[in-house]
Amino acid sequence: MSKKVFSYKGSIPASKSIMNRLLAVQSFEPNLKILGSSQCDDVVLMTKAMQDLIEKNEAYCGSAGTVLRFSAFVASRKKAKLKLTGTKRLFSRPSEEFLNIMQQLGVSCEVFEDYMMIDSNDWQYSDKPILVDRSRSSQFISGLALSSWGLPKDICFHWRGEVASDGYLQMTLKILKDLGMELEETGNSLTIKAQQKPQVKQMLAESDMSSCFAVAAIASVCGQAVFENYPTNSLQPDSAFVDILKQMNVDLKSDDSKLFVSKTQSLKAVKYNLNDTPDLFPVLAVLCSFAEGDSELHGAHQLSYKESDRLVKTEELLDLMGKEHSRIDGGLKVKGSSLAQGSFEYSTDEDHRLAFAAALAAYMGYDVKLDDVDVVNKSFPEFWDIVQLDLKK
Repeated sequence: MSKKVFSYKGSIPASKSIMNRLLAVQSFEPNLKILGSSQCDDVVLMTKAMQDLIEKNEAYCGSAGTVLRFSAFVASRKKAKLKLTGTKRLFSRPSEEFLNIMQQLGVSCEVFEDYMMIDSNDWQYSDKPILVDRSRSSQFISGLALSSWGLPKDICFHWRGEVASDGYLQMTLKILKDLGMELEETGNSLTIKAQQKPQVKQMLAESDMSSCFAVAAIASVCGQAVFENYPTNSLQPDSAFVDILKQMNVDLKSDDSKLFVSKTQSLKAVKYNLNDTPDLFPVLAVLCSFAEGDSELHGAHQLSYKESDRLVKTEELLDLMGKEHSRIDGGLKVKGSSLAQGSFEYSTDEDHRLAFAAALAAYMGYDVKLDDVDVVNKSFPEFWDIVQLDLKK
């Protein structure tokens, strides 16, 4: 297959990370209006889960880890018995930290093969800090903060050791501050004041930066893209993709809420710490495999705890592409080459980010077939229409 030519102009839908955080807040303040929309599975699930927890004390979370964690913390603030259901794969993901937090909050919680039972009388906590492990995910501390409205007394969360995806916690805290929450982050702790409620009537959910990158990566080597309504001061950690692409010699310009990305004639290797931006890893690794020189993508130890073992699955994709790579601390060293030919089938292992990475390989000239093209619906159902590819087996 020859390399395709790509062109795009439009607005990427709202960030699922921001939408789901605002939906959690909206469960405490129903009058909060969310500006922006997304039809991705995670947002649809979160929207319905918040409604169902009000109406029937039961909610379905599908295979979405974020929806389960945020919904569970919202549920734990109620005085009721609640049930959260989902796929077996969702409930096979590590739950020890979640159960540990619930125990400290005086909430009874049991995890079964495909559901979770929560028996709560609201949070029952002393003046002692709630200990939270942040080494694998920022979603536990984010979920707690999002559910800390209207507390009877101040609450303090404390953590030790390694911290993963701190950019996502900072995004959560920025959203909460913009909504009027008083909080204090000092060193390894977060304190939230009692008896608070949102002070603003509406908030905008900006375009999804992870989705923007999936499209921008293709444009950077195969054509051009114009992103309209682009947030110049994005809350999202994945907005770092602009800096990464600039380091790789990609032509980027911004003007009046637009971002312009054009094909580079000489893609350069990059060294980047992805601890705050692990969702960029699969697409970026494939992009780096076409760059001049050796790229080092490191610092993202949480990759193994995503929808798939994202590190292993990205290695598998690079192997199928015939690209050289090796393990480094929390990531990969990828040797760039112009090689872009061959045919292969690839399993996304229910991970949308891997489908985006495979699409980039297809644009560069590989004949790729995927076991599940619908997996992109989790975050970006418009993706295949935008990139005009059919990778269905």
